[in-house]
Amino acid sequence: MIFSIKNFMMVSLAILPAGACSTVSLPQKAPVTSDMSILSPDPSLPNEVKAQSGKWSGGWGIRYRWNNELYVETIEKDSARIILAWGEFNHACHCSSAWKREKASIQYSSDKASLEFHSSTGAMYFTLKKGHPDEMEGLLIRGNKKYFTTMKKVQ
Repeated sequence: MIFSIKNFMMVSLAILPAGACSTVSLPQKAPVTSDMSILSPDPSLPNEVKAQSGKWSGGWGIRYRWNNELYVETIEKDSARIILAWGEFNHACHCSSAWKREKASIQYSSDKASLEFHSSTGAMYFTLKKGHPDEMEGLLIRGNKKYFTTMKKVQ
């Protein structure tokens, strides 16, 4: 039997999609948290603190954009109660989708206020992007690696 180029191409095209689907898995969305409650911040708080209240969505800047959401439920002058939710991610850490509630501190430097907290995931810092009150820049430090995200305000 003579194996022609046409037959080779047909077999290759038939096998390619099956192989591609078995090796590529896109990151899944962060789970929606049912017991989350976002309270309005005290009007006397500085604007850069009040603006951090609400729901934020983004993706950590690693190869496949690991989906994450940040809910700033309550915020005060020096602390906040937050929920961090993340989607399943099998490329770097084999992490299942989940969420956790944390207490964050508010740190002030020059004209910025940052949410900061430490957990088993690592140290995380979120700061409003200058001139963009609907965007927050995030930094995750895990061991000697740094990951970045830009979060957009959803509500």
